[in-house]
Amino acid sequence: MHKELKIIIIIVAAIVLVAGTLFSFDRESSLTGSTVIDTVDDTPAPAVPVIPRDPLPADAQSFTSQDTLFLDGYEIKVYNSEIRNRVGEGGSLPADGQYILLYLKVTNVNNRESYFPQNFLFLYSNDDIKYTVDTEATNVYGFGGLYNPVLRKGQEKILKAVFDVPPEGSYAIRFYPAEGPVYYSPLAF
Repeated sequence: MHKELKIIIIIVAAIVLVAGTLFSFDRESSLTGSTVIDTVDDTPAPAVPVIPRDPLPADAQSFTSQDTLFLDGYEIKVYNSEIRNRVGEGGSLPADGQYILLYLKVTNVNNRESYFPQNFLFLYSNDDIKYTVDTEATNVYGFGGLYNPVLRKGQEKILKAVFDVPPEGSYAIRFYPAEGPVYYSPLAF
């Protein structure tokens, strides 16, 4: 048993020696004549956020501000857009980047009262980065916010949607109806 213990100690010492050599050693640089010391840094690298990309589907349909869309029982027309740095009374809510405000004329052409869908309008950058409606900024902006408005059969409302996006770049609106193709339109300011 004493002999087995010696063998185990020798093996452990060899492993420690090899590991130490692999992770930290000095070497001569033949090109510069200087000494380079390689060491292992146990500090974790900072996390780089992964931004999910959502490319435009191949069957997507383009539209312009002159077009009226018929999606999911609603007649929709994007009739205005603008950029602001702040929204709310007296500019009480500053943007992290810039706000893009969209104004939609929406008519319920369903045969019943219904809520306007809150999950089918998005803004996308030219890099296919998706931005959702900023509910706080939309609510602060005032009456007519996009989220959960009830429309009676045949009722028309002007709805507003506010997006907080980086100030550089170009953006496009995308509608994702429950059925049918995606509709998109680049914004021009």
